[in-house]
Amino acid sequence: MPDAESIPLLVEDAAEEHPEQAIEAPVESEHAGEAMPVEAASESEPGETHHVNVPSGPLDVSALVPDIKTVTPAPVFERREVADEIDQQLLPIFWRKPIPWLPDTSAQLRAWKAKAGRRGQHAMRLRRNLHTIKGSARMVGAMRLGELTHVMESRVIAAIEGQLAASGDVFDTLEAQLDRLAEAVERLKQGRPCAGP
Repeated sequence: MPDAESIPLLVEDAAEEHPEQAIEAPVESEHAGEAMPVEAASESEPGETHHVNVPSGPLDVSALVPDIKTVTPAPVFERREVADEIDQQLLPIFWRKPIPWLPDTSAQLRAWKAKAGRRGQHAMRLRRNLHTIKGSARMVGAMRLGELTHVMESRVIAAIEGQLAASGDVFDTLEAQLDRLAEAVERLKQGRPCAGP
């Protein structure tokens, strides 16, 4: 292994053998921490020397990074125009399964509202009931009833996740939609078309 004194000689020898790859050996300066000129070869003019100031220490790149602020997007309650395609063979299943949950769905909404919209078991049970009713309605082809329930479920999820404040306006809207849901179920029982969302 070469000793420290012979290292500059090795650099000089390499420069004599390959002048196109010459590098400038670092020189200790009494101005430590200041930018030192660096020699760089230009392809167009090989004899010309360029000096680049390279700051010592870590680089501050904060000005290059944009200020990113995460924003929770406002929930969108999409309403699609759908038409019913009632399957008369599956309709009896609809009357046995989710329809008894309508009174419980109403009770869960009232209980959630009474607790000032705090997230808890009432909100989760309401969401679960709406999800079941939505799936069952779509299964039998009551697409408008399914769409109305989907809009309600989306609103409940947005309130649970904090994207929407569980305020009096939200509860008023959900109560009005629940009334429409009960009316749509009654119309379906009578064989009349359901109102859309």
